[in-house]
Amino acid sequence: MQGRLIHFIILENGYDTDLVVGNAIISLYASCGLLKDACSVFILMVNQDIVSWCSLILGCVEYGYNTKALELLERMQQECIEPNRVTFLYALRACANMANLDRGKLVHINLTKQGLESDIFIGSTLVAMYGKCKCIKESRKVFDCLRTRSMVSWSAMIVAYIENGNNEEALTLFHGMKEQGLEPDKGVYACVLKACGTSKSYDGAFVHIDAVKKGFDLDLSVGNCLINMYSGLGSLDDANKVFDTMPVQDVVSWLSMIEGNIKNNWRQKAFFLFDEMLKYGIKAEATIFVGILDACSQVLRVCDGMLMHSEVVKRGFEINSSIVKSLVFLYASCGHICDAWCMLEATSNRDVTLWNVLITRCSESGHNKDAVKLFQIMQHDGICGNRITFLSVLKSCSMLEQLEQGRLTHAIMTMNGFLSETSIENALLHMYSQCGSIHDTCKVFNIMPKRDVVSWSSIIFVHAKHSDFVKASESFELMQKDGVEPNEFTFVSILYACCSLAEIKQGLLLHHYIIHAACESNLHVGSVLCDLYCMCGSVDDACQLFDMMSERNVVLWSTILSLGVKHRYDKEVLSMFQMMQMEGIEPNEVTYTLVLISSANMCNLDFGKYLHMELSKRGYDLDTFTGNTLVDMYAKCGSLCSAFSVLATLHERTLVSWNALISGLADHGMLTSVLYCFVKMQEKGIKADSGTFVSILSACSHEGLIEEGFIIFESMDHYDVCMSHEHYICLIDILGRAGFLYEVEACIYEILMQPDWLIWMTLLGSCAKYNNVDVGYRAFHVLVKSACKKDAVYVLMSNIFSANKMWEDAKNVREMYEG
Repeated sequence: MQGRLIHFIILENGYDTDLVVGNAIISLYASCGLLKDACSVFILMVNQDIVSWCSLILGCVEYGYNTKALELLERMQQECIEPNRVTFLYALRACANMANLDRGKLVHINLTKQGLESDIFIGSTLVAMYGKCKCIKESRKVFDCLRTRSMVSWSAMIVAYIENGNNEEALTLFHGMKEQGLEPDKGVYACVLKACGTSKSYDGAFVHIDAVKKGFDLDLSVGNCLINMYSGLGSLDDANKVFDTMPVQDVVSWLSMIEGNIKNNWRQKAFFLFDEMLKYGIKAEATIFVGILDACSQVLRVCDGMLMHSEVVKRGFEINSSIVKSLVFLYASCGHICDAWCMLEATSNRDVTLWNVLITRCSESGHNKDAVKLFQIMQHDGICGNRITFLSVLKSCSMLEQLEQGRLTHAIMTMNGFLSETSIENALLHMYSQCGSIHDTCKVFNIMPKRDVVSWSSIIFVHAKHSDFVKASESFELMQKDGVEPNEFTFVSILYACCSLAEIKQGLLLHHYIIHAACESNLHVGSVLCDLYCMCGSVDDACQLFDMMSERNVVLWSTILSLGVKHRYDKEVLSMFQMMQMEGIEPNEVTYTLVLISSANMCNLDFGKYLHMELSKRGYDLDTFTGNTLVDMYAKCGSLCSAFSVLATLHERTLVSWNALISGLADHGMLTSVLYCFVKMQEKGIKADSGTFVSILSACSHEGLIEEGFIIFESMDHYDVCMSHEHYICLIDILGRAGFLYEVEACIYEILMQPDWLIWMTLLGSCAKYNNVDVGYRAFHVLVKSACKKDAVYVLMSNIFSANKMWEDAKNVREMYEG
């Protein structure tokens, strides 16, 4: 009021045209937050100088009108008034407050032109601005270029590191600052202790000792940071000691202690402290409940949160918007979506922030259907949503592959002008690519004014998903021409295209690029590269890559195990599985299935039983593939009762399930059981295939059942199963085992298809059993003529001659083999 009165007197006396007086009035109004009045005076001034502009810009920044401040700076420069040091300082603060990196860089360029970059205050503000804009490399670059560094510069760099999660670097800088002879103030100590708490670094104890030496531990803010740090480390005794020795405790001190006890599961102590706080005359305000409820959310302590909810109701805070927000967040975080919705529904002021809390938590915790449903209700309530809403909903649409809902969300965003940000456009690209809509993905991509690595990676991914390696490669090349460096996701996408289309050569070329980009050791990239080497059968390269990976998850282990299974390195597979468990990697169902295959191949029943027990212990339902593998393992190991038992528990018994059992029974010569299963599978509507008949014929062969074998062989036509080499080999084996060698020979010549070496080899084996020189020699002659290099051919023929005391002929065969 006094200021307005003075202004009125100035106007009455005609002093308002004076530049100095006008500037003083602008400064007065701006410092009081009366920016409209300040602007009115500014506009009515005949002339404005640097002080006029600077006063107005300063007021805008101080009271949060950052965009207006930058607009004024731009207008000022357009009117050819050079900004001074103070103007630039406040312009940088405005950019920092908005986290506007582009405008911040522009201000940086302008002040550099005026040679102000080396100014210690400008430099410190630049460091802080880049830190706020999440551009920590630029922060450090500016800091390193400062000729002299003050306490403010060091503090700004330490804070920048902490704000960007680089807590170790902040601690290193803190020690570096002390080495330079600068003594940090209590503000720096508070920041560093906060960093130690966040990163759970035990270096905080040494910082505490330092703070005690300087007497800073008695400072309220330092004490509160110490409580937070020790609580974060789980050292509640130390936190209590700090709390008890503090000369003064404020609401933050009490809240830090309560939160620390909740997070460390000392719930009784937490509620005791809450009661003690009230006894000490600290009023239970909304901020306290918000802090406690948020602590419960972080450690998912829904029961404690509910108790605090009852306290909220007792004190009449249930309508407080901040508390409602915290309650919604608590219930949604703990998976109590209905309770969270009830809180939201009971609130009269359901603004976009509250909706966002629930939708975002649903999306992040995997309740994607709920997130989409809530978004639809929100739209029905007439609330459009904002950037946070749309990012969460698009993520849920991606996870659910709900293309139509994604398109509808896109339309709402377009109508409300939310497509100007790269992050929003990237979320759209990701959603369309996950939903498999190449048309929509390309449409969004083509109209994007600015494309970053996420944009390019999404377009490469959608082409890879549609097995279009050519377009995926073209996009990869265009991305590099555009000056965008690929990241891990880009490499995974393009390698995925190589794997899906068996573009092995291209994949190997990409490997060289990946090495150059230093992404080879990335877990996801390494997994796909291993997959690629597995596809081309390059065992050594895959194993070498696997060994050099610093981090290995279950996917990578499963990839390398699948390579071992494929190449029948069964013993190594079992050893690697045990190594995997020793590394603390929890196997999944795929891993167990792969190791079961190797156990079956080795007929290692004990290990197979152990794997079955582990699957049951972990609550894995036996899906068709795992169940079939178990049936096969038990059948191959001769544990036929267990094989039957597993088959009976399968939800779905496929042809593979029955064939696995029939094959095992056949291997153990149990023809009656084989035929029983054959009948049963037909009763279940499962049609026999080529493999089924191979197993049945094999069982007939083991039992020497010629007539039954012929009947089954001839019945194959009835089942629309084409006769293959394997079936003829089984038939020949049946006849050969029974000694019908001339009939076998005649049968071979009657086969319509060209008989291969295995058929003749089977006949030769039967001739060796019955010492038949006549048929045996003809089979031997055919095999030698077909250039069969098998040792067994010569050994069998030599044995036939020797058994018939044809020593010279046996010698000739041996000489043929050796020659």
